[in-house]
Amino acid sequence: MAAHQGQPPGGRGDRDESSSTPVRTIRGDERGGPPRKRHRPEFADDSFDSAASFTMLHHVPTTALQNLLLAEILRVLRPGGVLVGADSLPSQSLHAFHEDDVYNPVEPAAFLVRLQTLGYVDITLGVGSRLTFSAHKPPVRLSELSEP
Repeated sequence: MAAHQGQPPGGRGDRDESSSTPVRTIRGDERGGPPRKRHRPEFADDSFDSAASFTMLHHVPTTALQNLLLAEILRVLRPGGVLVGADSLPSQSLHAFHEDDVYNPVEPAAFLVRLQTLGYVDITLGVGSRLTFSAHKPPVRLSELSEP
């Protein structure tokens, strides 16, 4: 997973190529899995405009842990924020390739329901040579805004 957020004081930062806005990149562990809890930075709710997951979900050992990761992403996305990603489709050759590695492929049909159950909206899945997806955190409703 990678996510971008404005750089806090003293944080590691890069520059967004399209602007001079500093951003911080957060990545999973070296094996491609989600950040381990002891290393996981704590972010406030509604901290990120977007998050991305590219070819890493199948490295998360269980569906329950994948759901936990997806729920954490939803928590830190701002209302209307988007998760985009891609992952490999299940195959025997990919299973063989991951012989000594974690391999828990994402089943596209079940993935749609999982994202919906977690609370994502405006979900788009594409299935071709790989799974691609985008899913949004629901936007803030006017009725949820407090009066000044």
